[in-house]
Amino acid sequence: MTIAVDIRRGADERGYYIRTFTNKQFFWSHIESNVYDIRDIAHALAMNCRWTGHTKSFYSVAQHCVYASYEVPAEHAMSALLHDAAEAYMHDTPSPLKWFLREKGFLTFSDLETRIEKVIFETFGVPFPIPDVVKEADQRLLATEHRDLMPQGKENKFMYEPYEWHVQPLSPEQAEKHFLRRYKQLKELRDAKPTHTGR
Repeated sequence: MTIAVDIRRGADERGYYIRTFTNKQFFWSHIESNVYDIRDIAHALAMNCRWTGHTKSFYSVAQHCVYASYEVPAEHAMSALLHDAAEAYMHDTPSPLKWFLREKGFLTFSDLETRIEKVIFETFGVPFPIPDVVKEADQRLLATEHRDLMPQGKENKFMYEPYEWHVQPLSPEQAEKHFLRRYKQLKELRDAKPTHTGR
C-alpha cells in the first residue's frame, strides 16, 4: 500500500509514525526496526493515567509497573516493570474495549500490541511471553487500584484479592523518576550476575 506523504497526519515515505519524547520516530509498519528507548517508555507511561483517567486522582501506568516489579519473584521483576511498556506507544486502552473489539473480529489492535511487547522485551533482554506470575500480580494490582482509586461497583466481586497496602499516587515527574530508578537497579542486578559457561 502506498502512503501519501503528509507530515500533518504523521506520515512520511516510511509510513505512519508518532514522535517520541526523545525525538525519535516510531513507525507502525516497522515495529521490529524501531528504536526503543527506556526514557521514552518511562516518560510516556508516567504521563499515561490508568483506568482511562477515571481515577479519583492521577495515577500513572509507570507507577503501576513499578509496584508490579516489587510484587513478583526477583527473577521476574524486569518483566513486571515492562509488562505494560507497549502502552508507551499505544496508550492505556481499557481491557473491556480490547475484549469488545476481539469479539467483533477486530484483532489488529491486540496483535499489534503483542508484537510491540515482544520486540520491547527482546530489546531489553527479557524473556517473552509475560509469565503468569506477572499477570497475577497485575490482576491483584487492578483490584488494589479499584479499591483505592475508583468508584465502587459490582465488578470488584470478580476481582483478585487486593494487596494489604494502599496506593499512594505520585505525580508524573515522580513516577518517571521511580520507573527509571527501578529499571537501573534491576539492570545492574542482572548485569552483575556471573555468566556460567560450560567446559
